[in-house]
Amino acid sequence: MWFDTNLKNDAIKDLADLGVEVVMDAEGEITTIRISGDIYDDSTVPQLAKIQDAETIDVRDTNLSIAGIKRLQELMPNVKIIHD
Repeated sequence: MWFDTNLKNDAIKDLADLGVEVVMDAEGEITTIRISGDIYDDSTVPQLAKIQDAETIDVRDTNLSIAGIKRLQELMPNVKIIHD
């Protein structure tokens, strides 16, 4: 299920306001978060690490460096990070 702007979950709406795509399963649980854009770089890792509810975070279309991706994975050991 793709993000629905009518959802009342403030956290998901906040992510959508940032241009983040949220994928949920049939029960409404977050499975994947897709992040894209030049605004996402190593300086945003601490904020991204706060998203602990997802199974997977896709950061392929961002400006995160390899070091930033490694740091994100350290901060989110239970989340699969997809990158280039």
